[in-house]
Amino acid sequence: ISQGTWELTAVPATEHLRSVFFTDSLYGWAVGDSGTIIHTTDGAESWVVQDAGTGNNIIHVFFLDRERGWASSWNFEGFYGTLLLKTEDGGATWTQTPYPEENIFMNCIIFLDSLTGWMGGSPHALVKTSDGGQSWAQAAIDTNALAFFPVLNVYFYDELHGYACGGMFDIAGVTWSTSDGGMLWHPIKMSEAPADEVHG
Repeated sequence: ISQGTWELTAVPATEHLRSVFFTDSLYGWAVGDSGTIIHTTDGAESWVVQDAGTGNNIIHVFFLDRERGWASSWNFEGFYGTLLLKTEDGGATWTQTPYPEENIFMNCIIFLDSLTGWMGGSPHALVKTSDGGQSWAQAAIDTNALAFFPVLNVYFYDELHGYACGGMFDIAGVTWSTSDGGMLWHPIKMSEAPADEVHG
């Protein structure tokens, strides 16, 4: 079959899994509800459970290499917002840092190198770090009626060119693009927007 086939793989988790990321053909992580993180070193032939140190739902995970990774989780105890998780040992241990602004729930996270990273969230956030996640700043967005919808995913394919996507169900889907490394983002035109949110 030209398109290949997919096979189910058994995992040591019963919780809903929300995000998966592989750094190569062998090393991967999957995250999900109730603080679930599982890790494989053999291309998903087997998985082990890692301790996230939180019972929050983990929404998204990203690894720069086999050792350095980040994840976003939604916190509803003590403060309402995002709890950022970071590991420098392949997920054996994770540190936690609350995102400084409450009521922002990060849906996605990506790093271009050990210092430069981006997150997107709800009700609206498209933020950048230049210091490895110690601080974050909202990006400048060229304004139109779709400019400040929730951001569900963000991706860069080189240092300058990136895309983000999101929107709201039954209202409008949005994509944003940048060609200057995120200095300015441009949302899609209203006339080109789909009716529902864009996930990827």
